[in-house]
Amino acid sequence: MADTVAIGGLALVALAGVPSTMACFLPPHTEIGGADTDPERAAWLRRGEFIGGAVSLALAAAVSMIAATEIGEKAWLIFLAAFVLLGLYLWEYERAISMGAVDCGQ
Repeated sequence: MADTVAIGGLALVALAGVPSTMACFLPPHTEIGGADTDPERAAWLRRGEFIGGAVSLALAAAVSMIAATEIGEKAWLIFLAAFVLLGLYLWEYERAISMGAVDCGQ
């Protein structure tokens, strides 16, 4: 039972790691308005998305490998959940970038 609780805690770390890791590499959604009109800033944001995404998925992969020792083949679901969460985060971030130009009147 204690091992199952520990694996559950690790799964939460993997999932909570996605937005917290992305926050380390990217500014908040509310501060990126008009970024798509500045190529240099947009490139900087895309680089942050890539690096933050890679770190997030590496954390999720490590947690999945650790969890596999206890829960077996179902551990890939942790990675899948983190991947989906990252996709949602990036989708919303890209939407905020593109909406910035509209909000700035451009």
